[in-house]
Amino acid sequence: MKSAYYVSVNREEKVFFSYEVDNRRFSGYTADVEVSIWQSKQKVGDLLSAPMVIAAFDKGQLEWVLDTAELLPEDTPPEQRFEYTVTIKRGETERNIILHIISSDYPLKTVPVPSR
Repeated sequence: MKSAYYVSVNREEKVFFSYEVDNRRFSGYTADVEVSIWQSKQKVGDLLSAPMVIAAFDKGQLEWVLDTAELLPEDTPPEQRFEYTVTIKRGETERNIILHIISSDYPLKTVPVPSR
């Protein structure tokens, strides 16, 4: 798999996504954005399909929410972890976000963000 972003989330919580494109051209920009979710190279479903129209030197943004409770099989033990891939496609550009869904009994790892 190409490079990806890794995120840990607690079971049965919602994950809020935001995807922004910065148009630095003198003309407008139009593209179709498709977002899907995968597990073990099998497509689980589509999350978003929307056109993105951005004026010259402007930004465009799409937002969506993923409820992890809808992804988990029924009657799974609370200690079982799951991994899903959220794939964002915009023309030839593809971005992947790996979601590690863990039990809320286990603390999430936090990564310090360096100050500017």
